[in-house]
Amino acid sequence: MTLSNYLTLLRGTASLIFIPIVAIDDQLARLFALLIFTLAAFSDYYDGRLARLRNEKTTFGVIADPIADKFLTVICFVSLSLLRPEMVPFWMTVLIIARELLITSWRFYALSRGRVLAPDRWGKWKTGLQMTAIPYALLVTALFSGDAGRELEDAIRPLGFDTVLFGIGWMLSFIAVFITIFSGFNYIAAELKNRR
Repeated sequence: MTLSNYLTLLRGTASLIFIPIVAIDDQLARLFALLIFTLAAFSDYYDGRLARLRNEKTTFGVIADPIADKFLTVICFVSLSLLRPEMVPFWMTVLIIARELLITSWRFYALSRGRVLAPDRWGKWKTGLQMTAIPYALLVTALFSGDAGRELEDAIRPLGFDTVLFGIGWMLSFIAVFITIFSGFNYIAAELKNRR
């Protein structure tokens, strides 16, 4: 087991820890959930980098790394849709889940035939936008959690600040979903073209 594989396993474990913590209606608990997500997201960057630098590419890593990534992303979007549908409506989460299932299935099919499909630049944009939308929405969710958070939300509501904060979250989520769907179609189109 390589160091990069351990980071992948830790990311998957962090996703499971994230669920009960983000479910706690408390500012500190949800800020801690944001910290867990941030550390897990950074581990995604570093495990791939380590694997390349140390020439430790493994079959486990090829299979487990994208699963851990998708697991983390899907859990966060589902949680946010349940907690703050103003920023992440359920239809956005459904589209993201559908895209991730399709592309992951496509990659496993290719892997079963001896081909490893690398992410393209749109896939990297997709990841970057999701990693922007999720922490923003988690931060706003944390600020408005618990009794203190509800008092804060009530205080800023007459000024319209809550609408602005939720609106920014919705827009970031919408852009992330749009690029997520576009990158999925682009990925499949490129693969079909290459197979001709």
